[in-house]
Amino acid sequence: MKLNQITEKKLQEYLNHRINDNGLSLSSANRYIITIKAWLNFALRRRLIFENSLRYFKGYKLGKRHPKYLPVENINKIIRAAQGTRLYYPIRTALYTGMRVEEVYGLEWQDIDFGNSSITIRHGGEVITKSKKERTIPL
Repeated sequence: MKLNQITEKKLQEYLNHRINDNGLSLSSANRYIITIKAWLNFALRRRLIFENSLRYFKGYKLGKRHPKYLPVENINKIIRAAQGTRLYYPIRTALYTGMRVEEVYGLEWQDIDFGNSSITIRHGGEVITKSKKERTIPL
């Protein structure tokens, strides 16, 4: 199919087929939409097409996902296994705060506020937060 032949209707039919017949998840379908729209925008900038036919095409609304937690017995097993190793404190910090590995290893003393019992994760430098925003975690 040529770029200028892609329409909202054709994309919707394709996605319906993939979702209903192949079990494609809605989040994967949304990634398809984002990718195809990006390619069409690229083609538009290169003047390969004259309009992005999917400019107003919306992705699927997804329900809020609830965070997944490790059972307490698994947390205790992990901490016991790490005891006596150089990974003990980084693992404890990650498990008790929900911080990512990069965030734990990017911590500096200035990020810990003992007075307010919090840790501030800063975006930039060594640490790249998932949301690209600074966030504060209570201790």
